[in-house]
Amino acid sequence: MIPQEWKSENLVFSKFVKEDAGEIKDLFESNSHLEKSDPTFGKYPFSEYEGLVAQDVTNNQECPGPKFYLRKISYEGAAIGYLQFELDAPEKGQCWLPMLVLKPNNQSSGLGREAVSSLLEKISELGNYVGIGLNVYSENPKALRFWYKNGFDKIIGVDHETSNDKNYTCITLWRGIHA
Repeated sequence: MIPQEWKSENLVFSKFVKEDAGEIKDLFESNSHLEKSDPTFGKYPFSEYEGLVAQDVTNNQECPGPKFYLRKISYEGAAIGYLQFELDAPEKGQCWLPMLVLKPNNQSSGLGREAVSSLLEKISELGNYVGIGLNVYSENPKALRFWYKNGFDKIIGVDHETSNDKNYTCITLWRGIHA
């Protein structure tokens, strides 16, 4: 079971509640400058953030099928980002990481690496997951380097997308949980 809260060396991971939707929105939008290189960082209605909190299955971890989790990442008592991750997605025994958000002033500090490592450790403790995948855009080389340096070095898919009349290359990366 994924706990509602856990700690790593410098970070605290905790469950969001519905009243935190504004905080999630602020964390996400702190990276809005990336929209030109990563269409994920567009503008979304407030209800989208409320929906993320509602999807979290922490209190219903026995539900069948994919299990979605949303965890706030705090450093020195302040929220600096969040993780979205799914267990048994896209298939049973696999994991998917739709989003890791860190405020720009906390990037390139080692805290992102620590967050990924801590998440992999929690998933590893469950014992029945073999790997984790994610999407990254080649137009965002900083993110691509980050994921590659964190062991996501197997390319399992490449898709071409168009958003706001601009073409993007979406790369699906994979790594083993115990890599």
